[in-house]
Amino acid sequence: MAEAGALLHDVFLPFPAEELLEHFVDTGRRSDDSLRHLTAWRARIAAADLKGESDPAFLDRDETLWTAGALLAIHRHPDARDRWRRLLTQVLGETPPIDEPLGWDELLGDRMRLFFEVGLPSPRAYSAWLCQHLEHRHPLAAQRAASAASQRGLEGRTHLDAMLLNPATGFAVHFEAKVLSDIDTKTKHDALRNQLARNIDCMAAPAGESATILAQRRPERSFLLLLTPELFRRNWTSRLYGHLLRAYTTDPAALARDLPHLDPATCVGLSRRLGWLTFEDLQNVEPAACPWIT
Repeated sequence: MAEAGALLHDVFLPFPAEELLEHFVDTGRRSDDSLRHLTAWRARIAAADLKGESDPAFLDRDETLWTAGALLAIHRHPDARDRWRRLLTQVLGETPPIDEPLGWDELLGDRMRLFFEVGLPSPRAYSAWLCQHLEHRHPLAAQRAASAASQRGLEGRTHLDAMLLNPATGFAVHFEAKVLSDIDTKTKHDALRNQLARNIDCMAAPAGESATILAQRRPERSFLLLLTPELFRRNWTSRLYGHLLRAYTTDPAALARDLPHLDPATCVGLSRRLGWLTFEDLQNVEPAACPWIT
């Protein structure tokens, strides 16, 4: 067992492990959810130790550690709200792109929570739509038949890298992080379902009957930020997510094309609430955020 108070990792996660437990959503489905996630993080770090490569040169492609370490440095700063506001203003503008006359400070409030490894249910509207359109969403007849005969849901939970949430205002920022990888291009039952559109769909969906703190999230006050190294924002054509995010933010019809179960007017509002943040942006606002970046 790790020593109490010991840092999880000197470079990527310089925080005591017990402090990280509050950054996982209590789902109520199992009592050890937080410990399960934390154990997985420790295992990746331990694997590096066993190889004698616990320095950043071995862990420098671990999206989970990059995301947690960088966002926690922002969130745990004494003036976290100022830093979050500066980042959101940089990416999404001085005024929040929503239909309410609210500023960033009002949305952020004083009760911000930061969660990692967030599981979001597949939107019911999408699942109902997919059941009626299986013949148009997969090239393999055998898979279409298996999907049609399935007694289970046609899409599992979407795993979000992180979420910043204010339960009092319903404001939320969904983070989809990438270091070197690209987005997934399909799900089992839907060969046209890309990971970025799937995340946006979950952001747009009502919280439903969730018994967790996530039920306080308001879709109309939710935003999605792609989080990557600056290299890929500058060279956006090198990744599929670069093409898609540019299309989704400049042409709502592209988002409606990939989320055909949503009303086009809804896609117009969603398009405004998407942005591209980089780890270098985080470091510029808080130098302690990404010490592994030189």
